[in-house]
Formats: sequence, C-alpha cells, structure tokens
Amino acid sequence: MLDAYAYCEKLLRDEDKDRYLATLFAPADSRPGLFALQAFDLETARVALRVSEPLAGEIRLQWWHDAITGQTPEQTAGHPVAAAFVDTVQRFGLPQDHVLALIAARRARLYEEPLRGLDVLDDFARKTAGVVFSLAGRILNGGRDTEIGPVAEAAALAVVVDAESGSHRYAGHVLGAARDSLKQTRSLIGSVPQHILPAFLTLALVNARLALMEKGQSPDLPQWRRQWILWRASKNLAGYL
Repeated sequence: MLDAYAYCEKLLRDEDKDRYLATLFAPADSRPGLFALQAFDLETARVALRVSEPLAGEIRLQWWHDAITGQTPEQTAGHPVAAAFVDTVQRFGLPQDHVLALIAARRARLYEEPLRGLDVLDDFARKTAGVVFSLAGRILNGGRDTEIGPVAEAAALAVVVDAESGSHRYAGHVLGAARDSLKQTRSLIGSVPQHILPAFLTLALVNARLALMEKGQSPDLPQWRRQWILWRASKNLAGYL
C-alpha cells in the first residue's frame, strides 16, 4: 500500500504541481491521504478529456464507481490510485455517497462539454471541487467531521472556472461569478480551523490567475511566483483571496 500512496504523490508532483506543493504545508500524517484524494480527483476529471464518445467515459467512470463500492477488489488492488484512495476512504471514514456524487457529476459532464449556463457550472463545481474540499478537510481533521461545508461550496465555482480557463474562454459574467465566489470564501475562511486551512491553500493561486483573466491576460504564472504565493498564503490565506 505504501507504493500506491507513493504513486499518487508522484502523480501530483508531475501533473498537478500546485496541489502537490500546497499539500506539503499540511501535517505529514495527512499528506498521503490528501495525495490519494487529489489523484482520484485528477483521474476522474481526465475521463471527459480522454474519450471521444460518452459511452467510453461511462465505462471508465463505472469502473471507479465499482471500485469505491467494493465490487472489484482485485482490479482495485492492481490500480495504485484506486487502491490508495479506497484505503483513504476507509481510514478516514470519508462519506461514500459524497464520492459517488462526484463520480456522477463527472458522468453527467460527458454529455455537456463545455458546461452551458452559470447555474449548471455552479452545480457541477459544488459536486466536484466542493466535495474535494470537504473530503480534504475531513482528512486533515483526522477522519472527524468538519463544519467547512459552506466554505467548500463557496470556493468551488472559482476553482472550476480557473481549472478550465485553459480550454474555455469564459464570458465576463462567469468571471464575475468566480470573483464573487472568492469574495464569499474570504468572508468565511476565518471560520476554518488552522489545521484545516491547507485544504484551501491553492485558492491563493486561483485568485492570482483570476485577476489576470479579468484583465484579458494569460492566467499562466511562472513556477517561482506560484511557489512564492503559496508560501506567503500559508501564513495568511485570507490576505491572498
């Protein structure tokens, strides 16, 4: 199982450097679970990008559904991300229905690319990014429930708009809604216990990239600046939202 967790960490380090670096600010005993959660999120998010027909995506996401519900233990054990994440779900008591809701949202996404309408985009964000924030909070809280749901939901839209900015050019009203998402998050972040704040650290980068998008500029930030923002935000996250 240690190899499976190491695989997840490497996957994040190679393909989602921002979340990898942000997770390094979390306590060491929480990092393997966070890497497993983020690797699961990365793998399921990729499905819509890698298939040309919805049916192929349905098959892949059904595989994940079966893995989470324990229907394919041998196949799950042979897939490092699935093995590590299923172990994380069990160790931290992550609500299975939340995980399955995320998979269902990814499945629905197969049939609407890009997402049309702010309400549809916001609903998708809450069921994906919002769920990941909530699950990360539970991992950081040692498997105990948290009360960060409102913060997770507030932050979700900004995260999804940021994540998709490379493939979609969003209209001004969507960027405005993403900005409102961050403003609401900033007003609520003070209610988040200090030890759970690493779950939200990448929002500082979302804020920086959104500011560039609002000016009509490329949201790409050099690596050194991303690392500097994360380091500064780790000391005062509210000041970077």
